[in-house]
Amino acid sequence: MVKRLRLRCWCAVLALSAAALGAESGDVGPVDNPTPVARTTALRYLTKRVEPEYPPMARRMGVGGAVAVDAIIGEDGLVESVRTANGHPVLSHAAQSALSQWRFRPIVIGERPTRVVCRFEFEFRRR
Repeated sequence: MVKRLRLRCWCAVLALSAAALGAESGDVGPVDNPTPVARTTALRYLTKRVEPEYPPMARRMGVGGAVAVDAIIGEDGLVESVRTANGHPVLSHAAQSALSQWRFRPIVIGERPTRVVCRFEFEFRRR
């Protein structure tokens, strides 16, 4: 039986630099710092949401819980990078994979499309 996932998204105003999200590994776009946005702001621009699949290994291990993932969303609305802020490692890959497939309309701040950072939380529940 497929476990039902309850997804809770939230964003915190974060003062994260590109380096904190992995600039050393080259997986972040431009050098400028993304603008932190609230969850409600980011979700207004969401056009495609992909729900994470409960990993079979996590099911066998009886692992559940929340995974917080930070995402940088580019000026074009594409997710540029994702990084797990906290959560069980077995669940984090599923959350990152799903979030990296999300799509947004360009997030406009001050009448210009803006590169932003936002935190999303995925809740994996065992039932």
